[in-house]
Amino acid sequence: RPSARPSARPSARPSARPSAAPSNIGDAPVPTTTTPSPTQAPADFSIPVSYTIQIPNGNNIPLTDQEIDDLKAAMDILAPTVADEVFNSNQRLRRRRLEVTVQLPTSIVRTFETACPPSAPEQDSCRDVSASVAITEVGDESPEEVQAAYNPALVQAINEGRLQLALEEVNPNSRVVIETAVATPTPAPAAASAGLSAGASAGIAVAAVATFLVAAGLLVARRKRIEKNEEYYATGAQALADADQ
Repeated sequence: RPSARPSARPSARPSARPSAAPSNIGDAPVPTTTTPSPTQAPADFSIPVSYTIQIPNGNNIPLTDQEIDDLKAAMDILAPTVADEVFNSNQRLRRRRLEVTVQLPTSIVRTFETACPPSAPEQDSCRDVSASVAITEVGDESPEEVQAAYNPALVQAINEGRLQLALEEVNPNSRVVIETAVATPTPAPAAASAGLSAGASAGIAVAAVATFLVAAGLLVARRKRIEKNEEYYATGAQALADADQ
């Protein structure tokens, strides 16, 4: 007998079901966006500083161009050093991301004759020197705040004799004797920063106290320097007189 007919019914459906979890194949990575921090534009401005010089046997003898260049070169040494001490070495201000740079060379705006101290010999002359230090600052502080912190510190450094030391480094034979400096009044900023303003106020107070403390020492150092110059000129005059005989 022939075999039975094959069954017309389809086989049972497969039991496997598709996974409900999505496949990772072909998934695109999600891009990450980073917002860059804003870069502050630098501010350029100048800070004035004034000091007095005494010239032994300099009555009716103007400053030479070389002597003015020597004074500028001495300030080129001192000004960046003081800026580094006030701003870059101050941990509190460094955390505020304040960057202050002195742009060289410094300049002398003008010099003019002024009265010498009563103890100065009659043949000596004295002059007030108005100098200017160019500053580039990057940070949140205003130029007035930077000046309020920097100018008293520079004045204190001059009154401590550091500008005189720099001048002697530039020209050991200079006849100029640097006297005291006076702090330049700073206009109040429109929006003062409490952190730096407090430091500036402290700096001004310290500079005022230091001016009184170093006054006696400055008078002694000045007198010694003047006597040294007077001895030098007296020796030269005596040599000329001996040569004429």
